[in-house]
Amino acid sequence: MAVTWCRILIGRVSLSLLALLWLVPGCAGTKSAQCGGTGCGAAAFANSDQNSANSDNETANIQVVNAPTWMRSGGNSTTYPNELYLTGIAAAKGDNALKRAMADAAADLANRITVRIESELSDVSSEKNGKVDYHIAAMTRLTSDTRIQGLKYEVAHVGTDVYSLAYIRRSDVATEHRMQLEHALVALRTCMNSARSLRVGVNASVASGYQQCLQYVTEGLQHDAVMRNVDPQSRVHKPPSELVQCLQEIRDATASITARPATSIKEAADFLALQLSARGTIQYVFRDAPAFRYGVTNFASSLGQQLSLSLESALAQRKSSAESRVDYPDAAVRGVYFEEGDNIRVAATVVEVTTGRVVGGAEIVIAKSNIPAGVAIRSKNLESAMADQRLLAEGELIDGSLRVEVWTDKGRRGVVYAESEPIRLFLRVNAPAYVRLIYVLQSGIQVPIDQGYYVDASKVNMAVEYPDRFEAAPPFGVEHIHATAFSKQPEPLPVATQTIDGQNYTIVQDGLSAVVRHRGIKRIEKDEVAESLLSITTFPSTSR
Repeated sequence: MAVTWCRILIGRVSLSLLALLWLVPGCAGTKSAQCGGTGCGAAAFANSDQNSANSDNETANIQVVNAPTWMRSGGNSTTYPNELYLTGIAAAKGDNALKRAMADAAADLANRITVRIESELSDVSSEKNGKVDYHIAAMTRLTSDTRIQGLKYEVAHVGTDVYSLAYIRRSDVATEHRMQLEHALVALRTCMNSARSLRVGVNASVASGYQQCLQYVTEGLQHDAVMRNVDPQSRVHKPPSELVQCLQEIRDATASITARPATSIKEAADFLALQLSARGTIQYVFRDAPAFRYGVTNFASSLGQQLSLSLESALAQRKSSAESRVDYPDAAVRGVYFEEGDNIRVAATVVEVTTGRVVGGAEIVIAKSNIPAGVAIRSKNLESAMADQRLLAEGELIDGSLRVEVWTDKGRRGVVYAESEPIRLFLRVNAPAYVRLIYVLQSGIQVPIDQGYYVDASKVNMAVEYPDRFEAAPPFGVEHIHATAFSKQPEPLPVATQTIDGQNYTIVQDGLSAVVRHRGIKRIEKDEVAESLLSITTFPSTSR
């Protein structure tokens, strides 16, 4: 007998016990709440730096239309075909509905680029492509979240709802980022020549000179990644060799003149803050510093969380002693770390929120032996989690007629939750749909959160909060939420009851293979299916 969920707080341990809810007869389901909290907008698409309108003067590029075709076709437009245009769609109601709809449409457009870039990076490994290529991929990951300038909009009003389509020619985006790439390369050459001239100087000056050039490497990688992913004619197999060679020279020069790796996470954060403040970034208003991600993955760990918190504290201390500037814009800090033999290499980048422009970069190495016991460098199930991610993401639809997105109150990338921390889940579809939600536990067990959560026409293209709540609890590691949207109510996945520690659990029979088989590949014509994958990392509290 199919049973709906009650709106209750579900512990993370209960995520492995979700079957119990399915066994409770007569539990009345609740309708989804419109996402109206302060955390909803920031988490709605990509990261919070994607969620503000491009600029006030772009509101002049608005065309008001009546009943456009893209409203009836899930965002697809014959006027702006996918092969020539990038598009994004969103809807809003209430106060400032127009501004919010435009901002979310712009973020939706940018997120599609980010998904492609990160998909491209996910196949890179140090064993497969060598250390330099892996480093290049990790540095690109720092700025894969991007913003697109020069957007135009179509807007439609339906009652109290405002619908917005953001669009821009692919060729225009590619041309703009090609020009920006050339500017970054010119700045990089100047910086590298200056750093080389200091090789006869003191070590600190040499290190500072070379480290400053990282900003232009990262900036160049950002523009190159966007350019290659928005325009098929611009695609090449690898970034410009000049970026790769300069990054290798920076690494070699820094390694040869650095006396020792950092002896603690705090010392590493202090050194990163010192470098970033030397670039002039300390005047920015830092509003976003998510956990540092592990290598080219979207996963973090307790080390990534510690690095983020320590850098945030170090930047705050330096900012308090610096001259205050009220005219500086908001900035976001992005970080990655990866293993290099006996060391951990940590890289951080500062990006302007409103423009997406890279304004600073820094690196430091920490000896693995100086990482405190209990602070995990990588999640213990990292390899299996990456395998699960590849299996679930294979064939994931991004530009189909039907689309679905899923995220948490912390966004969708590098998401980390500590023990007992509450988790809120949000989703969005661009047409009425039934959404199947599967939670893939750290152990690999697949638990059905919902076999067919219905989002009706009144909530299309709006952020919808899933009514049930969760919290992080053992077991900890990398886990996934797999969302599949269907235009027609799907057949339920086959489930089985499994007894663990004397308790009955409902899990997906045959695991991920069943999830993949039941994607709707054999659907009849006009039935539509879309997918989205969210990965999160949970870890125990420091008090454990």
